[in-house]
Amino acid sequence: MPGPRDDTTVAAVLDVGSNSSLLLAVAVDATGRARALDEALVTTRLGAGLRAGGALDPAARARTHAAVADLVARARDAGADRVWAFATGAVRRAVDGPVFAAELAAANAVPVDVLSGEREATLAYRAA
Repeated sequence: MPGPRDDTTVAAVLDVGSNSSLLLAVAVDATGRARALDEALVTTRLGAGLRAGGALDPAARARTHAAVADLVARARDAGADRVWAFATGAVRRAVDGPVFAAELAAANAVPVDVLSGEREATLAYRAA
């Protein structure tokens, strides 16, 4: 894939979901036109076996940590100087979700925002 030109800003976002983690890295030129540089999906099944008020499965946590590290590396390889992540359902519901989000953030030097159900629904609606 061709990389961005000098007059562009490259940013990336990760979606750490209950079933998969996704990456979108984009180059935005001086006119505001965006061009996708990299997109990826890794199935991690973070929410596997999660019960209301329960903890995340250790194997699912490990899979997700590895996937997020890989996706952040891909974003940086694409030239992203701005990378951030958001986490949804499983992290929001799990008793150890906030700790897991903080671990992801610290391990990857990337902010991780845990979205409320309402915010997640709003963003999904706007994306559709």
